[in-house]
Amino acid sequence: MAQTAKRRADRGRLRHNRLYWWGRKLCDGRELGAVIDTPTPCSCWMCGNPRRHLKKDRLSIWEQRWFQEIGDENSGPSYGSPSSRRAGAPDGC
Repeated sequence: MAQTAKRRADRGRLRHNRLYWWGRKLCDGRELGAVIDTPTPCSCWMCGNPRRHLKKDRLSIWEQRWFQEIGDENSGPSYGSPSSRRAGAPDGC
């Protein structure tokens, strides 16, 4: 199937499935077009992206691994702290 035909078929499928979307029948073509492109009516914490509002509670697997790697790197020895320097060494060595 060509990309244009696939895109039109997907848009038609969404138009049919979201005819009764925001709790009522959408008769206006403008509203129906809006609900096809963006199905959430607003971007509040209940309707919007949960990862943006709930932060680390709902991270993807990739993001969890990335934060874990960053945490592992930061938990290692800090080379600039006084405890990691040799005893009796002058500053700057």
